[in-house]
Amino acid sequence: MNCRSIGLLLTVSVVGVSACRGGEDVVAVGDADRGRLHPAYHVSPTGSDSADGSAAHPWATPKRAAQAAQAGDTVHVAPGTYLSGEIVLRTSGTADARIHFVSDTRWGARIVHSSRSHACLSILADYVDIVGFDLSSELAFRGIWNVGNHNAILDNHIHDMPNPDTERTGAGIVDDAGEAGYALHDALISGNVVHDIGAFGVSRQSGRVHGIYLSFPSGEVCTNNIVYHNVGWGIHGYHAFSGATVASNLVFNNGRAGILIAAASPSDGNPNGVIANDCLVANNICVHNSGSGIEEGGNGYVGNRNRYLNNCVFGNARGGILTAGGARSQDTVSANPQLVDYQADGTGDYHLASGSPCIDAGTDLGAPATDLDGNPRPQGAGYDIGPYEFGAGTSKALPSRRSP
Repeated sequence: MNCRSIGLLLTVSVVGVSACRGGEDVVAVGDADRGRLHPAYHVSPTGSDSADGSAAHPWATPKRAAQAAQAGDTVHVAPGTYLSGEIVLRTSGTADARIHFVSDTRWGARIVHSSRSHACLSILADYVDIVGFDLSSELAFRGIWNVGNHNAILDNHIHDMPNPDTERTGAGIVDDAGEAGYALHDALISGNVVHDIGAFGVSRQSGRVHGIYLSFPSGEVCTNNIVYHNVGWGIHGYHAFSGATVASNLVFNNGRAGILIAAASPSDGNPNGVIANDCLVANNICVHNSGSGIEEGGNGYVGNRNRYLNNCVFGNARGGILTAGGARSQDTVSANPQLVDYQADGTGDYHLASGSPCIDAGTDLGAPATDLDGNPRPQGAGYDIGPYEFGAGTSKALPSRRSP
C-alpha cells in the first residue's frame, strides 16, 4: 500500500496468524515491532459477546471487538450480516503496532447500521486500519468517520446511505479534522467503492453530502477508489484541506461534480486560515458528472501550487478541469476513457479497454504501487490513468448493486 513519490508517512503492515499459545491466537506484527506477539480476536454471526473472542469462541458483534482491541491487535470479522449501532474505536495503536480491523473476506462482513448516529463506524484514535467491510445505513450521516492521525481505510464497500436529516452534512468516508482543531494529519483512503450516499431530490444535500470528504491540512492520500452516484461531489476537499494526494481514482455520475480542491473561509470552519495548496491531483478518471470533472473552490482560499497532472475528463456537464488559484493542468486527456463496459449505475466493467487513451498516459507522481485489483504498477510502457492497470491479469468484480 505504499504510494510512490509522495513521501507518505503512513505504512500499512500485513499481519497473519503465526502461532497459537495456550489456545489463544496471537499474531506477529513485523520487524518494526521486533516480533512481539499480540492477540488476534475473532467475530462471527454465530458467536457470543460473552465469549473470549478467540477463534474457537468468537464474539457476535464488531462493536464488542472494537471495545477490546489494543495496540498491535488484529480483529478478524467472518462473513455475515451484522446489525449494529455505531461501532467506535477509541484506543490507538502505534507506528510499530497498528490496530487492524479486518473483514476476512473482502466485503463479506456486512455491517448494516441500525441506529440514528454520526456514523456506522467511527475511528476516534490513531494508527488504525479498517479493511474490507461492506457498510450501509438508512440512518447514519456517515459511513466511516475518521477523527485520528495515521489511519487507513482500505478496500471497503460503502453504499446506500440516504442521510435522513436534510440539515446534516455527511459522506461515505469522512476525514474530519474539525473534531481536533483542524490539526489532524496523515490518512490513507485507498481501494474503496463508495456510492449512493445522500438522498437525490433533496436540494440542500447536493452541497453537503458527498462520496469521500477530506479536510486535513496535510498528509491525506486518496487513491484507487471508485466513487459514483453520490448526491454531492465524488471526492470533496474542504475546510482546512491542503497538502493532499488524490490519484488514480475513478469518479463518475455524481450529482454535483467529480473532485473538489478547496478550503473554507475562517468564518466557515477553517479557523486557522489554511489555504488549499500543494495538492497533487493525478491520474484520475472523472466522467459524466453533473458539474465539472475537477474543480477548485473560488472563495480565495485556494493557492497556486496545486498540480493537475495526467487526468482524464470526459462528458462532465460543466467541463473538464476548472481552476481558480492560478494552477495549471498538464497532459490532460479530454477524451472518452473507453472503459470495457461503462454503466452509470455501477453495474459495468470499469477496466480499460484495448485502445483506451488512458493506457500508458499517466504519471508516476502519486501513483500507488498496485492497482485496485492488487496488480503491480506500471504494466507496459508507463502508468495508466485510473484505478486499474491495463493487461495486468488478476481482476476482481465490483460488488453487485443491492439494497442494504
